[in-house]
Amino acid sequence: NNQIGTLGPVKATGIQLTNSQSLALAGLVSVGSGSIDVNTTSGGVTQATGGTIVAGTFTSGTSIASGLTLASANNQIGTLGPVKATGIQLTDSQALTLAGLVSVGSGAIDVTTTAGGVTQASGGTIVAGTFTSGTSIASGLTLASGTNQIGTLGPIKATGIKLTDSQALALSGLVHVGSSGTIDIATTAGGVTQASGGTIVAGTFTTGTSIASGLTLASTANQIGTLGPVKATGIQLTNSQS
Repeated sequence: NNQIGTLGPVKATGIQLTNSQSLALAGLVSVGSGSIDVNTTSGGVTQATGGTIVAGTFTSGTSIASGLTLASANNQIGTLGPVKATGIQLTDSQALTLAGLVSVGSGAIDVTTTAGGVTQASGGTIVAGTFTSGTSIASGLTLASGTNQIGTLGPIKATGIKLTDSQALALSGLVHVGSSGTIDIATTAGGVTQASGGTIVAGTFTTGTSIASGLTLASTANQIGTLGPVKATGIQLTNSQS
């Protein structure tokens, strides 16, 4: 029944908090390499402007009833998850690991790093309508679990992308890994398509295993240097370069 409007500034070795309303994290909220476990039965969790979260793990033992927004570029979070919310927006100043079940249902996960990449811990699952990056991921994005349920990837910019999905996947907006980067996508069910108006920029587009149905990348703005190795039931590709 806790009714706490704002938590912080606060420094401890670990934090576990359940709240019955929306919660704002303010100032420096630091547990060092420890864990912050926040749950709400109503409302979401946000971060006040200018705040910083320092934590080995940010998680939710049960769930956050609405969205989770931790948008400060000063955040130092090692691992996100397990966590369940209606949407997640997170900016981190270091490499980030997604662990356990990270679920927003049909909502969006928006992750940005100013240093380091984004990886998925073994055995994890991401459930999201959209996985995107509001600005960019400073290194590679690797979401390699065969249980992932991601509907749309993008817009997103990283140095490389490796993604395994258990359903059909749409690539939307600008999906960019530069002219020397690789996009490696596999699906265990469904195909891979490109949303209207999208652009893929990649040195190589490949699939580590296979795409379970067709691959359709039909935008005339695509800039893909090499296709393959790739296995699918059919391939349709439009490219703006040789």
